[in-house]
Amino acid sequence: MTDKFGPDHYRYVAGADPDGVEIRCQKFVVVGETPHYYYVVSDFYGHLIHARHQPWAEQRIKRVRKRVSKDGRRRHCYPDKLLALRSFIARQQRRLGHAQMNMSVAKLSLAEAERLLEAGHMPTGSHPCGHDEYTENLVWE
Repeated sequence: MTDKFGPDHYRYVAGADPDGVEIRCQKFVVVGETPHYYYVVSDFYGHLIHARHQPWAEQRIKRVRKRVSKDGRRRHCYPDKLLALRSFIARQQRRLGHAQMNMSVAKLSLAEAERLLEAGHMPTGSHPCGHDEYTENLVWE
């Protein structure tokens, strides 16, 4: 039985630590394959491949593996670093959009709640908080 079932896969992630923000490249090892999917584990668990004849190792691999489409548009990781980096960029752009929405909702609702508290008015049910520049320009369909 061969240890290598397919190409290594990659995923870029961003994180912050005391030294600042960094982009890290995570490596995934293919541990199984079907006609349409690869099964991958983080490189951290790659050592289990050599022990997979042991029942405990096979069980551990099954618990931590991820199924990744061979030709899907959105995947957890990619066999090509360029595709992985493009996926990272798309995820970060979506992340910024979510953060922008959350900031707008938090700022508007906080300002209105403080105003209501100052006025001594405790609304029941729904209470409008208005729009800011971001929420005003959203397409509400």
